[in-house]
Amino acid sequence: MAMSEQLNEHSCEASLLHRARGRDPDAVNTLYSTHAVAARQVAIHVAGIAAADDLVADAFARVIAQLHAGRGPTKDFRSYLHATIRNRSRDIHRLTHRERPASHLPWILEDGLEPVDGPDARLRTTVQDEQIVAAFENLPKDWREVLWHLELRDRAPSEVATLMDLTPAAVSSLSYRAREGLRLAYLDQVLAQFPSRPACRWTRDRLSRYVREKVGARPACRIEAHLEECATCSAVMSDLEGANRRLAGLSCGPA
Repeated sequence: MAMSEQLNEHSCEASLLHRARGRDPDAVNTLYSTHAVAARQVAIHVAGIAAADDLVADAFARVIAQLHAGRGPTKDFRSYLHATIRNRSRDIHRLTHRERPASHLPWILEDGLEPVDGPDARLRTTVQDEQIVAAFENLPKDWREVLWHLELRDRAPSEVATLMDLTPAAVSSLSYRAREGLRLAYLDQVLAQFPSRPACRWTRDRLSRYVREKVGARPACRIEAHLEECATCSAVMSDLEGANRRLAGLSCGPA
């Protein structure tokens, strides 16, 4: 390839990444259509043909989420995407071979402990499931729909794209937001069971996002200062961190 063609290709990709970072859906779709075939070959190689489509969709959503957050690749999108596919495949392998679900909804909850029988254990599972259902019902309609198709009906992203009249890239992006939104909503449900004093309200309103590392540096400092002074909120935080650890490895990241 001539030097001028290489420079033009790099300039075009840099422009696409800049637009995608600014949440331009056309740029996201172009990135997906450009790299989907090669990415699927990588996914087939590391995870097999049955898991390839879902792995590509998940990895692509993770990379786009990084771009939206102001991180991620500034060049060589393909290499970054392929590395994300390999890393995600390893993460899924470790999770499925090491951990057992603590709920009959394993795509949202997981627990590294062996299941314990008895009334208390069954009650904990029932409460968790009720909290998940409540969180799910509070999500926007399109988030519920994409999760219903992907997680509960186990449909491939390409099939969901047709059903929802979206591009595969849009399904990936939507599913990322929906999964993370569900996790935040679930943590809010856990948090709601603890009474709060007026002096704690500002911190409590942001605690779920803090646990998921979704707040900025300045609010995080204020939250941490309050937690150092308030024993009640510190105890609540410990419980919330435990709930967060049970969240499934499907959380999009690097988180």
